[in-house]
Amino acid sequence: MNPKIQSFGETLEFLASHDDFLVLSHFNPDPDAYGAQTAFHNLLLSLNKRSCLVNQDGALDRYSAVPGIDQVLSECPDSFSPRTLVYLDCGGRDRIGARVMTELQSKGYLSLPSLNVDHHISNDHFGTVNFVDGDRSSTCEMVYELFEALKVPLNAEGAFQLLCGIVGDTGSFRYPSTSPRTLRIAALLVEAGGDLAAVSQNVIAVYTESSLLLQANALLGIRRTDDGKIAGVIVREEDYQKFHANIIDTENLAERVRDIQGVAIAYAIRAAGDVWKVSLRTSLETLDLSAVAASFGGGGHRAASAFRFRGELADLERALLERLQKVLVAKAKEVTSRNKP
Repeated sequence: MNPKIQSFGETLEFLASHDDFLVLSHFNPDPDAYGAQTAFHNLLLSLNKRSCLVNQDGALDRYSAVPGIDQVLSECPDSFSPRTLVYLDCGGRDRIGARVMTELQSKGYLSLPSLNVDHHISNDHFGTVNFVDGDRSSTCEMVYELFEALKVPLNAEGAFQLLCGIVGDTGSFRYPSTSPRTLRIAALLVEAGGDLAAVSQNVIAVYTESSLLLQANALLGIRRTDDGKIAGVIVREEDYQKFHANIIDTENLAERVRDIQGVAIAYAIRAAGDVWKVSLRTSLETLDLSAVAASFGGGGHRAASAFRFRGELADLERALLERLQKVLVAKAKEVTSRNKP
């Protein structure tokens, strides 16, 4: 049997045979994390299942327009005793955050049966059951498939929630991850009452003055290789302080660099406490940045990956540029070899 079909069937069986779900998503949440969590909660309600939503960052004000986000807590309350864990949009178990990991460990929850639903090709299949598909645009697209298979009707709220993740992770349908199926699902969600314009205006394109000033400052210091094909920006702790901002305000910064004409690979290095958080982006479908991220202990997708680095900034940037240059050189050699008569 096709492994993907098998894992999907196992997921449906898992949902039918379990209850009292603690539904988790990754720290520094984005629209796909929140959209998947809130929609999954509605799915479980329709199946007469109990659930509690937890994200290490709680419900961020920036995404207050996501329906049901007020149900996302920063820790599991003592009044809820989970018997099942669900990880959404997490390439690895540790993506739920160190504080939540410690909490679950201390309460003995990490050993509970778990379902891992994710679209990152670097996912390490840590769940008891793993519904993982790197060909999907977003985790929200995968959650839609569960609604569809279980014949649970979607109302306007659920459609809005799922559109948040799909629109967010496809860059408003601009990224290579946008497939014909993605567009068909988006159309069905709009038909179900999902307000695409409201998702774009109130969830995706939401920036504070602080975030725009922080990003403008970073872009003023853009770094490019001599050929201009690799470009990146750096955000330091003092930059957050100067503009009264935080790391969440750097979201989509790597995408802004990637969209510069002539840039093949973009990177954004952001201070995150005692580590550096690095995002890698490319608009070229032929490049695989997930391998570069994996070499630093991270992961993600071919066109969008990330990792964390503990050490000196100079060492990080030197090692990163060396590996990114190797990716471009290898691709150039491959093209040359393929074009030889």
